[in-house]
Amino acid sequence: MIQRLLNWWHAFERSLDRVQPRQARCAIISVVGFTLLLLGLLMTVLPGPAFVVIPAGLAVLALEFAWARSLLHHAKRYAEKLRRRPVQSGHSEPQVATQRTR
Repeated sequence: MIQRLLNWWHAFERSLDRVQPRQARCAIISVVGFTLLLLGLLMTVLPGPAFVVIPAGLAVLALEFAWARSLLHHAKRYAEKLRRRPVQSGHSEPQVATQRTR
């Protein structure tokens, strides 16, 4: 039994030696980025700052993936467009509720 555990441990150590730093970096970025993205998408229906977490997840994924970089770029352009849009208010004076009496 102990010999089987030692054999497994040595095989595990040899497999760790084969993992390249680039592959490990890609895996870590993928896990963290997709986790943030999933949490942000959940926050669109649950309480939480989805408009902060989703771009954070895309920013992490953009370190490794071109599609995330492109999506983040489009999101930045859209946010800038919204920021430059003039604020439209319906009324210049506050609305006062009137009460009907019978």
